[in-house]
Amino acid sequence: MKRFAFSAIFVAIMVAVSSLCANAQSFSTDAKRTYKPTKEVKKEAKKYEKDGWKVAFGSMPMAEQMQRAIYFQNEVDGNGQAKYAIGRGQTTAEYIDAARLQAMEFARLQIANQLETELTAEAKNVFGNEQGEQVTSVMQTSVGGRSVVTQKLSQTVVVTEIQRELPNGLKEVQITIAADRSQVLKAAKKAIREELKKRGNDIVEELDKKGWE
Repeated sequence: MKRFAFSAIFVAIMVAVSSLCANAQSFSTDAKRTYKPTKEVKKEAKKYEKDGWKVAFGSMPMAEQMQRAIYFQNEVDGNGQAKYAIGRGQTTAEYIDAARLQAMEFARLQIANQLETELTAEAKNVFGNEQGEQVTSVMQTSVGGRSVVTQKLSQTVVVTEIQRELPNGLKEVQITIAADRSQVLKAAKKAIREELKKRGNDIVEELDKKGWE
């Protein structure tokens, strides 16, 4: 049953990460801000550059990207919790575009894994083990067969993106992305509630009472 719960939450979050777009503007300010790198960050960037890493043409300088990553990692919301969920992916391929797509997918899956654990724990904390299992396992049978691996990533920001060519000719890409943590969790909860409601499950009333929507 525990495996079912994790799988269900994972599906819900992947759907949320793939489809969120209503509040994309919330990222624009942070994503476009100028981040003045510290001496330590500049030093770190030089190490990467010495190892052959570089930014894509027209992209923000590496040190500024690294400083921006620090901001996204440390920013908190009004409740003192992390404002952004961070995902990182690094992979190699014959072509840059292929490596980038794979790295992006790994980063997105990492975010889903992080929030999957959090949402499962919250469900059990709010409803207890039995009802918490019900919330998540019903999602498994409802949306488990839906295709949730898509190329379009809404409500995410590419925080850092660097690339290099390896001695064997393969291209390596490293990407860090950020997703609005509260928005993704909210969308996942909404998806769970809607699926439970479609099935006429009586736990929907309990969801409403406890504000889990």
